[in-house]
Amino acid sequence: MIRPTETVDFEAPEADTLEEMVASLEAKIPDGFELVAIHPSKGTGRARRVELREITIENRADLASAVPEGWQALNIRQI
Repeated sequence: MIRPTETVDFEAPEADTLEEMVASLEAKIPDGFELVAIHPSKGTGRARRVELREITIENRADLASAVPEGWQALNIRQI
């Protein structure tokens, strides 16, 4: 399984509570992304693309060449 490494950083307006900051950040997340980090002291958050793909390779040595640029391997399953 592989996923994109693309992330998007957001700034949140001043918020009185963490819940308000999370709600503000979540409202800015584009479709296909999920909130993965919140930095309350900086007033920022980060979202990552949620797309997943399954790839098949003959052996583990082929993994590096099978994962496209901008993607990362999440797990390897031997069949």
